[in-house]
Amino acid sequence: MYVGTMRNLSFVLAVAALFAGLTAPLASVEYRGPIIDDSGVTTEPDAVASDSQGSARSSPGNCDGALAPAVEPDPAFEVAIGDVELRGNGQLSWTTSVTGASVVSYEICYQSHEELHPLLQSRSEGRGSLARASGPRIVNGDPPGIDDFRYIASLDGCGGTFIAPRWMITAAHCGEETYYPIYGLEYPNDIFDLDGAEFLSHMSASVEVYLHPNYDPETFEHDIALVRLETDIDMGNADIVPLFDASRYGALEDEMAVTISGWGSICPGCDSSDQLLAVDVAVDEDCGSYPAPGGLSVVDDVMFCAGGNNQDSCQGDSGGPAVVAVNGVTHLAGVVSWGEGCAEPDYPGVYTRVSNYVDWIESYTGSLWAAASASVDSSAELDHIEPGRRYTVRITATTDEGVARSWVGALEASVVAPSQPQSIEANAGLFAIDVSWQAPADLGGANTVTYTATASPSGRSCTSSNLSCTITGLKAGTTYTVDVGAANTAGNGPLASVSATTAQPTHSFLDVPSSGWRNGAVAWMSSAGITTGCSATTFCPDQEMTREQQITFLWRYAGTPSPGGSSPFGDVPTGQYYTNPVTWAYNNRITNGVSPTSFGTSRPVTRAQAVTFLWRQAGEPSPSRPSPFDDVPERRYFTDAVAWAFENGVTTGRSATVFDPDAPVKRVEFAAFLSRYDSLN
Repeated sequence: MYVGTMRNLSFVLAVAALFAGLTAPLASVEYRGPIIDDSGVTTEPDAVASDSQGSARSSPGNCDGALAPAVEPDPAFEVAIGDVELRGNGQLSWTTSVTGASVVSYEICYQSHEELHPLLQSRSEGRGSLARASGPRIVNGDPPGIDDFRYIASLDGCGGTFIAPRWMITAAHCGEETYYPIYGLEYPNDIFDLDGAEFLSHMSASVEVYLHPNYDPETFEHDIALVRLETDIDMGNADIVPLFDASRYGALEDEMAVTISGWGSICPGCDSSDQLLAVDVAVDEDCGSYPAPGGLSVVDDVMFCAGGNNQDSCQGDSGGPAVVAVNGVTHLAGVVSWGEGCAEPDYPGVYTRVSNYVDWIESYTGSLWAAASASVDSSAELDHIEPGRRYTVRITATTDEGVARSWVGALEASVVAPSQPQSIEANAGLFAIDVSWQAPADLGGANTVTYTATASPSGRSCTSSNLSCTITGLKAGTTYTVDVGAANTAGNGPLASVSATTAQPTHSFLDVPSSGWRNGAVAWMSSAGITTGCSATTFCPDQEMTREQQITFLWRYAGTPSPGGSSPFGDVPTGQYYTNPVTWAYNNRITNGVSPTSFGTSRPVTRAQAVTFLWRQAGEPSPSRPSPFDDVPERRYFTDAVAWAFENGVTTGRSATVFDPDAPVKRVEFAAFLSRYDSLN
């Protein structure tokens, strides 16, 4: 007969010494504070019950405890839940097919599971799952790797199962000593190769061990213990499993597959395994030929049997998990307890029936499930859901004919591209369009959505996480199509469109005609706030423009940026309207002055200088060909500037072959240069 073996004292002391050197002393007071459930929600627990089983509930409500009576198939009505989907924003939806009844309410419960760290997907990688296997395993099992078994902990001589980030189940016969569970490692001894934070991310320590109050070491009835850990386990290396609750899923059935795992002996009296081993056995409702030769009997209410094919758990596996899959979700159904020998043909292994202890367990832990309210329209809102994270969701329907079996499934909080924004509005000014909209009907399950509004044909756009933004840098008097789209981590959603026409520029100058190129250029400058004219009603279009006037126009066009450092020009005193513009132009290499110490204030600006200033502000782009002007020689400071200006339509020259570089620029001419330059942007 096998039961739990004495734990390796030297191993425990070594681990304790290492752990104590890396952590603060363990707490000694009994834990009665807030319970952090595995959804990340902090809740105040109910009063902790005495060490006895609590009363079961008759209908689902708050996800705590078992239901009573247990759910049994009822031919009078049938409830089928399907098409369950969880979005990253917490929106849960499903469909329900009901025969012979009407749904009255739903209970929605969920647990969260962190994604595994990519670098820790398999610490055994490179060693190979079979590389160190020699002969039979567990008893005639196989090494499964660690990735799908991160819920198991090695307690040295026993096993344990994580049911919450700070709670573990083991067997009562494993004792009440301080445990140092090692987890997330296929070979637990690998812990001694780790240092510091990595060591602590694979080990915890117990602060309380609660044996079931009715545990009988003679009969092994109620052979279950609950272990509270000092800190949460690292959910990047570990995982948790929900408890199998027969009141929600129905009883374990004969021949149902049960997976057992551990580091115990591979045969009776053999050494324990260094490597995690696992095997699938089958529920045996008849429990073979028990009672055992020594007289020990199986108590069906609190135990079940599983075995077959010369496969079994053995010494050193005690306290470890016996799990079943419900709709693809691993549930803890049993705790390795005892057996007659190991893999004896007529004596399957005996396991503590976990479903009998749901209420007792949750009297200490509080509910192991987070609860969400749900309406009868097959939808619910789950709190604290993170996109891309994995959740176990359980849905239980109550009908006017009774409570149906629960649906349970493992879901990833998915994110899809959002639908298009709604109610698009566009208000156009001279050079900008204010765009607003309403959020998409479907955000795609994301917590964060960004919006982009783009004006065509210019391609200018604005981006916002709010419900409005302004597209700037547009041309006046132009009709644009504005496309607005929403995007999240899954991608871009469809666009919604609206048309808008920017206003026509105007001016109030009586000395500028109301039509023609002069009108267009001056109206643009006035509307853009670049000039206020010579007076409120005059622009002085044919007046020669000075160097400081042109630089001031360029500075205003650039948005009146900070001038930067000082300039070296003695003819640019402080406090003048052109002081900051000239300083800015000097610091941005738009002008070098007429000498190292003189800017040339009050001098007329020539056509060559005016075009060169624009070219430098544009970043001195290279023209693709020379200009056609005979009076623009090669290798002058303005040669490339004039060629660029001609190529881009900023100037057409005085004639087809004459640019007239040394002629002073009139104010209206520069207005034309600058408005044409603006059209390039």
